[in-house]
Amino acid sequence: SWLAAGVAPLAAALRAAGPDTQVWAWGPVQSSGWWARRMLHETTVHRADAELAAGVVPEVDPAVAADGIEEFLANLPVARRPAEHLASLPAGASLHLHATDCDGEWLIQIASGDGVTWSRGHAKATAAVRGPVAELLLFTYGRVPATDPRLTVFGDPALLETWQEKMAL
Repeated sequence: SWLAAGVAPLAAALRAAGPDTQVWAWGPVQSSGWWARRMLHETTVHRADAELAAGVVPEVDPAVAADGIEEFLANLPVARRPAEHLASLPAGASLHLHATDCDGEWLIQIASGDGVTWSRGHAKATAAVRGPVAELLLFTYGRVPATDPRLTVFGDPALLETWQEKMAL
């Protein structure tokens, strides 16, 4: 009931502010639109947590899942827990995510030091994960392992394990 009671005030505040109102945010975009997007993906992933705990396969709209991957990657350098571990990822390695049910491919490149860059598109990588975009979203957040039967892995599985260990939110 506490969670449900918060939905209407949050939605009303975000609608009243519009997407471009400047507000504090821990992410790279300081706007109310950033918070609306963040709350969509936060709610989606935690709903999936509850469904997984209940033994239910989460269903996530492909457009929401694809945007969730991009939102995760955009926030990665400033998200507290993952940012603390970026330097422990293998410099020069790369990860390719390939959606099978929508137009979605992402290349994540691990830079030396403490950075990652990402872009949309197809490219060879140190490791690749291919599958439905909802499962890729849940993989990215550390909710399903690369060994999930709905996913296909190519390349170095150790990189995928390290990614999930260090980047899961």
